[in-house]
Amino acid sequence: MSQTEKVSAKEYLAKCKKAAVKGNVIAQNTLGFLYLNGQGVDRDYTEAVRWFEQAAQQEYREAQYNLAIMYNLGQGTQQDKVQGAHWMKRAADYAYAPAQNALADLYYKGEGVELDYVLAYVYWELAEKNGVKDIEHKKSEILKKMSLEDIENANRLLKDVLLRKSDQLSGACRNYFEALKSKAQDVKDIGILYYKNLGLDEQTALIEIEKD
Repeated sequence: MSQTEKVSAKEYLAKCKKAAVKGNVIAQNTLGFLYLNGQGVDRDYTEAVRWFEQAAQQEYREAQYNLAIMYNLGQGTQQDKVQGAHWMKRAADYAYAPAQNALADLYYKGEGVELDYVLAYVYWELAEKNGVKDIEHKKSEILKKMSLEDIENANRLLKDVLLRKSDQLSGACRNYFEALKSKAQDVKDIGILYYKNLGLDEQTALIEIEKD
């Protein structure tokens, strides 16, 4: 199979399942998306949660983020804002910008966590530094509600995260990506399948699949 060969949704699903069962976190996360969106299979939120959780338990940050959303919305599982916040924080601590932004929202609203303007501000700052757009208006609004002490604490915490703990944070991220890389290297005769799915603009899903 060539790298750019397109396959039917059902064929893609079968290959994705094969890789997911073997523990491939990228495949598990993508399989969750297929069930979530009903591509190549009937829509099944419960199955989506199951596969997101398997990848999330292996510290795959995108899956942790997706699982958090499922818990927050109560899709495929009982709504549980505390569990949603738990998984959102796991993803955010891997420097996953969408999760940092979403976690800040949770701290700002006090959903699944205690309301905390300091942490909300810090995570919005981190999300912005990691590429999330349109954060400035959120920071502007929260600053109106923060005391001078809150602002000082937020800036001190942010400085601590960005400076003193930068090596620790970057090290965790390096370990994360090295773990994914080693998974791919351990599989012999890898076939790379690119498949534009889920209508995510120009993004593509990359699955490492053992050839038949």
